[in-house]
Amino acid sequence: MPGFSTVKPGVTLFQLDTESRTYVEWYVVDCVTREDGTSAIISRGNARATVDADELHYTVVDDDDPSWVPSMVDRFDEEDEPVWIPYPKFTDVDADLDDVSVEMRVSPSTPNELTFEKIQGAGSRTEVNNFLEGAEDNLVFHELGGISSWKAAFVARYDGAIVSTIVLHHYHPSTNGVEIAITRLANHSSAPKNTSTWMLSRARKWAERFGYQRLATYAGVGGNSGVCYRAYGFALEGEPVHVSGKDWTGDNNEEWLKQKYVYDLSP
Repeated sequence: MPGFSTVKPGVTLFQLDTESRTYVEWYVVDCVTREDGTSAIISRGNARATVDADELHYTVVDDDDPSWVPSMVDRFDEEDEPVWIPYPKFTDVDADLDDVSVEMRVSPSTPNELTFEKIQGAGSRTEVNNFLEGAEDNLVFHELGGISSWKAAFVARYDGAIVSTIVLHHYHPSTNGVEIAITRLANHSSAPKNTSTWMLSRARKWAERFGYQRLATYAGVGGNSGVCYRAYGFALEGEPVHVSGKDWTGDNNEEWLKQKYVYDLSP
């Protein structure tokens, strides 16, 4: 985050716990910049959260606000590298703690804390497309954006908010009842590790229950090389093909390496 040395990837910050009146450590994993500002992804152990980076920065540098403080240098070693104090030395804070927190969206530690549901009915497509096109905090990015139709769509929620979605449809009428395709798979930036494979597993079970023989998808858009599909066990079918971006994103100036992946389902 240019100009904000207090909030950038690799920085450790400390948040005041109002109950114990001591500080807990957070690590800045990433900063994601969108048109409406910058959000920081922070982690503490397996816990992850999303915060407004600007708001967090100004809280950290405000000497009168004890709710967040920066990591502090204890000394410099022989190679002139900083040696950090692992935790703030001051732990008993004499301050009004009624309003000392930066608003954050706390994320689950593992996918098992998510709820999985088939989304359908009035407003369902709007909700999914709003997520695919950025969500409220612009921390979801899918090159293809929203979708006009589906056979089935599923979402994973945490505390009521969508953190992941997977959409299934037929690529061609000839594949109806035989092959179902993943046309969208997208996660919020704060989704826990392995969310994609967790979603794939549940989509696979749905496809098997409805008698499909294969689960398929294409990868290659916007740097998506199909890592999560290979990790889950999908196999590359045929040779990668160079295609115009017009087919996928409407941009004639783009060219993608289109690759089809398939997963054979149990009868």
